[in-house]
Parts: sequence; structure tokens; C-alpha cells
Amino acid sequence: MIIEQPKDLDICVDYDAEQQNFETEVQIISYANYLKGVAEQLGMQLVVSQVSHDEPQLDDDDIRLLNTLLPLYHIAIYDDGDMLAEFSYEYYSKDLYSRFKAWVKNDILYYMKSKAMFLELWEKHPERIERIRWNSKPSKT
Repeated sequence: MIIEQPKDLDICVDYDAEQQNFETEVQIISYANYLKGVAEQLGMQLVVSQVSHDEPQLDDDDIRLLNTLLPLYHIAIYDDGDMLAEFSYEYYSKDLYSRFKAWVKNDILYYMKSKAMFLELWEKHPERIERIRWNSKPSKT
């Protein structure tokens, strides 16, 4: 199974902060949606939840506005009910996107590719997997 890497951001210096925020959000959410599809094929779950801004100096209306204009997300991947990795953030920037790409490369792709290889081996040689499972049980002594 080939899993696409996140695309690079092409943010030039002429962009203002709002454009940078928007580009970062769009790239992260669109790639997370792509990963959801890959995770489903592998029997995993990728959960994206919106996290509310926590700014004590702002009133409720300002918090609602921030949550609408600059939503923050928590992304987690699960397999067999166990959380394998998570990523959350409190701001948008080009640096955030670099951290997100590193997280995908070092955590998410590792788990997904490992699971894909396991499933491929299981499909081709189920007897080998069963033998490994039976031989790996602790012996009673």
C-alpha cells in the first residue's frame, strides 16, 4: 500500500498571517481526511476533534469567534481501541505545518505501513501468522 506524504506548503513572504493560517489549516485538515480513508482500509481509526481556544482574557463571544475563524484540532490514531499517537496544536504557522509533517512521517506512517505489511503477510501466509501467534505465547513452567 502506498500512502501519500503531506504536501509542502508554498508560503511566500508576501502572504500575510491570515493567509498563512488558512493555508496551514487547509493542508492539515485535508491530509487528515485523506489519512482517515487510509486508516479505514487498515481497520484503524483516525479521529479529528475540534478543541476550543482557552484564552482567559477573552469573553465567550470572542472565544466563539476564534473557534470559528481559527479552529484548533486534536488528531489521534487508534488501532484495536488503543491510541497509537496524537497531535494537537494551539496556533497556525508554517512551523506548525513542519511539526505536523514530522509527526505524520515519524508516527502515523510508521504505524500505518507496519499494519499494511502485517495485513499483506496475513493475506499471503495466514499459516505463518498463526504459527507465530501460537509460538509466542508464554510457556507454563
